[in-house]
Formats: sequence, structure tokens, C-alpha cells
Amino acid sequence: MSDNPAPLIVMPPVCPKRLGVAERAVALFTGAGLLLVLLLALAVKPDPSGVGTHEQLGLRRCDFLHRTGYPCPSCGMTTAAALFVRGRVFGAFVTQPLGALLTAATGAAFWVCLYIGITGRPVHRLARVGFGTLTVVIVALAAGAWAWKILIHRGILRV
Repeated sequence: MSDNPAPLIVMPPVCPKRLGVAERAVALFTGAGLLLVLLLALAVKPDPSGVGTHEQLGLRRCDFLHRTGYPCPSCGMTTAAALFVRGRVFGAFVTQPLGALLTAATGAAFWVCLYIGITGRPVHRLARVGFGTLTVVIVALAAGAWAWKILIHRGILRV
């Protein structure tokens, strides 16, 4: 046996650095923008047809839908958001699954931005998801949501 004990490993305490005023302001400003999106969804009345709610905001009708008879990939997203913020989560997912997911993500991102802005603590661990993985997941969700919307809109699926 050796009389020399193992050396101590000296490490600085694991504390995330606080963000500066500018970074916190950006987080709060971003959070305000996200909140505005959610409030706009609350301001419009969900169209019972599942599409066209965005027209209440002064936006044009979907030309893709009117020319082809098929909904475009984003058809129903405003309606899904309007349903989601009213607590009609199932209806939002039935109307446009990706729209419901994006509304949920918008709400979560609002709270993350508020947390960062108030505490100044970064949430860097959330950024560890690889860009390629995230891209594949988003494209797959968008394609699946579009297929779902077409099947619902054409009456092939009934919920």
C-alpha cells in the first residue's frame, strides 16, 4: 500500500453563467412576440370547416385549396392554433396536427423565454439536439400532418 493518497481533482463549481442585460432583453422581446402569436390565435374564431380562420386576420384565402381542392401543407394551422389556445386540444390535433404541435411549442418557448429573461440563466442543454435530427423530425411531422389534413378534408377519414 502506498502512503500517498490520490490527488484531489480541483474543478470550478458547475454553475451556468448568467446572461447579460442584452441577452435577457432579447429573450423577453422574443417571448413577447410568441405571446402575441398566442393572443392572435385567441382573437380569431376557429372556422368550423377547419380552414380559412386566417382570413379573419386580413390574409388571403388559400389559392392552393381553391384551385386544386386539396389543402396546402399549412391549411388549418390557424384554426388548430385557435382551437388549441381555447383548450380544445383534441380538436386542434384533428384539424391540423402540426399546427397543434407548433402552438404547443410556441407556448413552451414563451415560458422558456420568460424564464431566461427573468433569471438570466441559459437553457443551453436544450440546444444539444442535432440540427439534422431536428430537420428530419420537422419534415416528417409536416408531411404526416399534410397527409392527415388531406384525408380529413376529402372525407376519407372521419373523426
